Amino acid sequence: MQATSQDSKFYKKMFTPKQQLDKKQKRNHLRKTSDGELSDDERSDVFLNSVAESTDYYVPSLIKSKPIGNIVENFNVADDHCRRSSWLCMDFHFLPPAFFNHLLVGYMRRYPISIEPSNTVKKLALYRGMGVFNLDESGCIKLAICVFRNVVQFQVWYWQEPSVKLNERVWQEAELSVNAIIRRYKMNVVYMLKVKCMSGSYKNPVGMVDVVQLKKSEMYYCYEHAESHQSTEMLGCWFCTKETNELKLKVEETTELEAKLNYHFQRIVNEIGTLREILDDMISKCLISTDNRSYIEQYPDQQHQIKRLTEIIIRRGQDFYSAFLEILRKHDYQQLIESLEHVDVSQKNKQDSSTFKVPVFRVRLQKNYTDIVSSITHQHIVDHLITNEVLTFDDKQIIDASPAQSDKIGNLWKN
Repeated sequence: MQATSQDSKFYKKMFTPKQQLDKKQKRNHLRKTSDGELSDDERSDVFLNSVAESTDYYVPSLIKSKPIGNIVENFNVADDHCRRSSWLCMDFHFLPPAFFNHLLVGYMRRYPISIEPSNTVKKLALYRGMGVFNLDESGCIKLAICVFRNVVQFQVWYWQEPSVKLNERVWQEAELSVNAIIRRYKMNVVYMLKVKCMSGSYKNPVGMVDVVQLKKSEMYYCYEHAESHQSTEMLGCWFCTKETNELKLKVEETTELEAKLNYHFQRIVNEIGTLREILDDMISKCLISTDNRSYIEQYPDQQHQIKRLTEIIIRRGQDFYSAFLEILRKHDYQQLIESLEHVDVSQKNKQDSSTFKVPVFRVRLQKNYTDIVSSITHQHIVDHLITNEVLTFDDKQIIDASPAQSDKIGNLWKN
């Protein structure tokens, strides 16, 4: 099972009942125990294949907590030689206790766990409620992930020149990882994206500010430090200056679009018959991803689904909105379109796949989404992916759970 430091009380467990505990190993950083030492609760709390290219297992119930402040202090991130991003915060209305464990396991499979600085023993920086990972081979770039109450938080630490491009990738990875867990386990949880200044305390929610609100203003007052911060200071470390300036220029346009959609919201709900076909076309046109669709369809009722769709439209801006109207026109919602259209609507070209920073294969799949879902049989594809260890038998059961073939292909797409 998973191995880490003795100080964190997270010991190496081997599923070999006959193996005896070597008393001499108690003095070492790692020790081995037999399966008999695990309680039934602990056996059910095991993440198999937790570490890439390893037979180690991760058992969250065996991890003892350590004050996050102490961990941060040990890494000496407050030193002038360390440069930090602002905190990316995902503020959940409700967060299941096991959620953060799944998130940590995902990052353990992706990045090596960092070693916590110490003068005595070698310790992996993996604790209950926090993990620190190396983003490069030198160890000079680290990603800290922690949870406090219902807030999951990310921060990048640099002991070299910071990279906005890398930070942007971290932000995208964080959203994809969280949304994937929500989708995989069908969790009915929602969160708001917020940020907090780089020196903000992980356990003080007072300093958090909504990303949408931050984009609309040049400055904001930080109640944690009783001082003002520039919005570009908070977002500039995650996105390049050009993109940040473009966000500023579109503030008035976004406000007008938000007011328009809110004004016509109930009419949109009443007149749109089936949202599913519209979402199919939006995926095919590369307007949204399957993760976006899962985020929209978390709620069973269409009113909440349309609410989430309008939130995405508002964030993406006027060009995205114009492309959405074209899809409504394809489905003969002419009267609704006339109400939604405005004389000042921008006539810029619609966004195409080159706007989105996604791999080419995903663009191709999305462009052919409708044909794939309606014409392909999933069984042989799933068997092949299981054979090559891309999917598991649990994934196969989730895919086969849907009655319609198109839904099964949709589930395969999500995995």
